[in-house]
Amino acid sequence: MFVRYNYRLKPTPEQDQLLRQTAGNQRWIWNHFLAQEIEQYKKDKTFKFYNHNAKSLPSLKKEYEWLKSGPSQSLQQTLKDLNNALSNSFKKPERGFPKFKKKKEFTESFRVVQTPDNWKGKYGHIYIDIPKIGRVK
Repeated sequence: MFVRYNYRLKPTPEQDQLLRQTAGNQRWIWNHFLAQEIEQYKKDKTFKFYNHNAKSLPSLKKEYEWLKSGPSQSLQQTLKDLNNALSNSFKKPERGFPKFKKKKEFTESFRVVQTPDNWKGKYGHIYIDIPKIGRVK
C-alpha cells in the first residue's frame, strides 16, 4: 500500500530559492530528454526509455553543474514520468504524445520519494528533511 501526503511548506528564503531551482531542473530534464527521444524516434522509430536515460544523468550533471543543486530522486522521478508518458502515448492514443513543459505554464512542484523517517514532529509542527535543501517547516 502506498500513502501520499501533501503538505504546505514554509521555507526560508534560501530554501525557497533551492526549491524553485529544483522544480526548474526537473522541467529542464523533461524537455532535454523529450527532445532526445523525439530525435531518436525520427532516426529509427525507437525510444531509449528510462534505463538508458537514467544512466546518462551523472554525465549530464558533470556537464551542467547546476543540476546537482537539488535531490537526484526528483530528476529520476521526472525520467520515470517521461517514460510513462511515452509508453502511454502508444497504449492510450487519446492522451497524445508528451509535450514540452513551458516555463510560464509550469507548476513549480516536484516529488521526493522518502520514508517517514525524514518527517519530524514536535509540538504539533512537522518538519520534513529534503535532501540537499535541509529541514523545511
